Amino acid sequence: MPLKIGGLDLSSQPGAQEGLALKSTRDAFCDLPTHDRVRKSMKRNLLASSFAIVVGIPLGWILAMMSTPILWRLEPILHMELAGHSGPSDWVFYVAWAVVLPAFFFLFRFSLFRAVAPKMPHS
Repeated sequence: MPLKIGGLDLSSQPGAQEGLALKSTRDAFCDLPTHDRVRKSMKRNLLASSFAIVVGIPLGWILAMMSTPILWRLEPILHMELAGHSGPSDWVFYVAWAVVLPAFFFLFRFSLFRAVAPKMPHS
């Protein structure tokens, strides 16, 4: 009878043929061949997130500050205060960061940290 956890067949894992019980779910999944790929993917996501924050926050701030003259011209048209004497409203910064941070994350994650397809052994 195949040993399955979460839809994955673990009957080929060490100890499964002899009927030995697995110590924990973590022990079962650490031996799977995808564990290294998941770890590398998590590392790439963490690096891309870090770089996106380090680069995106200052650039989002600069983008919001550079948009101040445009916002001043839009104020009479929209009948709302978009920018004061010291720069744009807070929500303009939030919108700039909401656009810039994901853009840099996807740029770093999918173009700079592009994953090389692992070579699968021939069975």
